Amino acid sequence: DDQPSGSVTFVGIDLAVGSYDVFYLANGGYEILAGPVSFQVLHAAASLTLDKAAYDASEDIVATFSNSAGAATEYDWVGVYLSGQTPGSSSSQVWLYVSNDQSGGAAVSSGSLTFGPGPPDEAQS
Repeated sequence: DDQPSGSVTFVGIDLAVGSYDVFYLANGGYEILAGPVSFQVLHAAASLTLDKAAYDASEDIVATFSNSAGAATEYDWVGVYLSGQTPGSSSSQVWLYVSNDQSGGAAVSSGSLTFGPGPPDEAQS
């Protein structure tokens, strides 16, 4: 006998850091069919996007970031690396702290940074 089965995907939810339980409930009510299955959200989602996928050498690159964990620090930063390089193992080509400078001024949890054309001022590992 084939038992019915399926999956549920929760899209666009924004859970805070913490511990959660998931239950399978019957018929629009609260009769527990299965569960709990426990899980943790360790870090709220952070995101990083670029304004486009390809650039001419003379164009600015605009990176938009968000750290919805709310735990931003003045030394959070965005770095541009050659493809295949890993932060910490290689130096970035160019970088900025989220406060839009290279000295670390303010904890910013979301915003945009513009990387202009030309050689980088400094490299960060």
